[in-house]
Amino acid sequence: MKKWMFAAFALLVFTTFTACSKYTTPKKVSRKVVGDAWVIKSLSLANDTLVSTDFVGFEFSFEDDNDFKVTYLTLPLAAGKWSTALDKDPAILYLNLPIEPAIDFLSDDWKVMQIKKDFMRLERNDNAEIKDIIEFTR
Repeated sequence: MKKWMFAAFALLVFTTFTACSKYTTPKKVSRKVVGDAWVIKSLSLANDTLVSTDFVGFEFSFEDDNDFKVTYLTLPLAAGKWSTALDKDPAILYLNLPIEPAIDFLSDDWKVMQIKKDFMRLERNDNAEIKDIIEFTR
């Protein structure tokens, strides 16, 4: 009986510590990204002069049907598609938008480094030394 209790406890401890991952999964991203619109909290693009204040008034919406919509002061600016890859280490978020100079930097593959109900941190999926990072909030 004691061996069984110890084994059950060891299994519980093992699954508790291994189930927690610092990375995101496609399923988690798909579930959390939809809903209320997102706004850019901070922006760091290595080869660009854009800053987060350039996006005051912009809202980014991820729809259940994989539509990705960008509005500026509630007016439609661009519409495209979003999807996730099967990668889990971390999840990859694909954003596809038509060419729109103000937001064309978004059309790319992004690693989802962190996502919560009201916060998302993306890092461009490339091999650059200096990473492009975007943080969104709701």
